[in-house]
Amino acid sequence: MSEIKIACSCDNNYVPHCGALIASVFVNNRNNKIEVNILTDGIDNENREKLNLLAKEFKQEIKIIVVDSSLFSIFSHSKSPIKLPLQTYYRLIIPTLFKDYNKILYLDVDMIVCADLAEIWNLDLGNKAIAGVPDTAWNIAPACRRLGYPLSESYYNAGFGLYNLSVMRETNLWNKAIDMVEKSPEKLLYHDQDLLNNIYHGQFLEVSLKWNFMQTFFMLEPSVVKRQKEELEKYIHNPCIIHYTASLKPWFIECEHPYKSEYWKYLKMTPWAERKPVHIYHDLKTLLKYLHIKLVELKFYMKRDKSRIIRKKL
Repeated sequence: MSEIKIACSCDNNYVPHCGALIASVFVNNRNNKIEVNILTDGIDNENREKLNLLAKEFKQEIKIIVVDSSLFSIFSHSKSPIKLPLQTYYRLIIPTLFKDYNKILYLDVDMIVCADLAEIWNLDLGNKAIAGVPDTAWNIAPACRRLGYPLSESYYNAGFGLYNLSVMRETNLWNKAIDMVEKSPEKLLYHDQDLLNNIYHGQFLEVSLKWNFMQTFFMLEPSVVKRQKEELEKYIHNPCIIHYTASLKPWFIECEHPYKSEYWKYLKMTPWAERKPVHIYHDLKTLLKYLHIKLVELKFYMKRDKSRIIRKKL
C-alpha cells in the first residue's frame, strides 16, 4: 500500500468536477491510502458537506485548504490572450504550503484517473524537480523559443506533475515566479505552465504519456513528439489519466471527446450525481464565444491537415 498525497485547485463552481476526479482516484486506488488537498479561495458549506460524504464513502481523506487569493493579484494583470482563473496559480505555493512533504502529485480538476497511482507515486525523481508529460507537440518548439531555452529541454504540460518538493523549495519557486511576472510578462502565454517550464527547464523528468493523455492525442494525426508515437497506440485504449484539455469539457453537451462518458461514470458515484450536461452557451454572449472558438478551431485545422480530426470511435 502506498500513501499518496494529491493536490488540486478549484473554486466553488468547479467542485463537482473536482468531485468526479476524486471519485476516479478513490475507485482505482482502493489499496492505497489517499489524501487529497483542495486549494481554493472558498467552498460553500453544501459542497464541503458533499466532499465529506465522498471521503467517508471511500474511507479516504479530503482536506480543504483556503488560500488568500489576494496573494495572486499580480497574476490578474496578465496580457495573455488566453484567460484562466487565478486558481491555476495556486500550485505555485505548494512547495512552501506543504513543508513536511517530500513530494506531492498535482492534478488538474478536468481529469479522470483510470489506474492505480502507486506506479507513478513511487517513481524515483532523483534530483529532478517535476515528473511530467511533454505538452502538445506543436506547442513545444514555439514555447521553448518564447521562453528562451533549448528545444532539447522540451516543454511540459502543467496539468499533471509529480512534484519533488525538496528540490522545488531549494529553488524558491514563488519568488522566481513573481520575478518573471514583473520582469518578463510578455513571455507568458500559458500562465503557470510557462512559469514552471521557465523555472524548471532541464529539471523535468519525462514520463509516459499514459499519465496525462491529452485531447490532441486522439487526433488522426496525433500531436505528440516522435518518441511517444509507439506508446500512443499502446495506451489510446487504456490511458491512466484522461485530461480534457479542450474548451469543450465533458459536462458540455457539445463535447465530443471519445472518453466523455468516463467523466459521467465517476460523477455518478459522487453526491453530485444528479447533475446533467449543459450547453456551453446559454445566452447571446456565450453563444458568440462558442462560435468564435469553433471558427478558430476550423482555421487551425485547415492550416494544417484536413485529416486532423478527433477520433470519435476507438
